[in-house]
Amino acid sequence: MRTSSFRRDTQALADAILSKCSESPEERRLKAQRLSVFVRCRFSLKQMVDGVLDGYEAAFAARGIPA
Repeated sequence: MRTSSFRRDTQALADAILSKCSESPEERRLKAQRLSVFVRCRFSLKQMVDGVLDGYEAAFAARGIPA
């Protein structure tokens, strides 16, 4: 189910919340560890800074301004 569907489907959102609440502590811990690794790999400070700088360079280039 897409995120936009949750905005319109309160029952699906409630079901998803209840599903998470019913997970065992071990299952939640393992998922939290995997999520932590995912976030650290994809959202490092260097990657965030590089992404912002790339965005500025693209914006300047689109306007014909040398970066």
